[in-house]
Amino acid sequence: MTASVSSRDGTTVAFTSSGAGPPLVLVGGGLDDGTENAFFTPAADALAAALPTARRLVLDHPGHVADPAILAPALRRFYLS
Repeated sequence: MTASVSSRDGTTVAFTSSGAGPPLVLVGGGLDDGTENAFFTPAADALAAALPTARRLVLDHPGHVADPAILAPALRRFYLS
């Protein structure tokens, strides 16, 4: 399923949903730095709110590419919960 939601600032966020189980919305905590990257947190909020069973997770890692040492344990907790 492909759909879209709007964040608080009006940014349209498109997403594709497939498979079974609750969706996971990941956002990097360091990306909401008050610059052009500030839309990530409100976009993740809007997406998680639009998906009734979604879980939202903020990774404590700055930057666009998540460190596997941080991402792997977070995904493990999600899949095992």
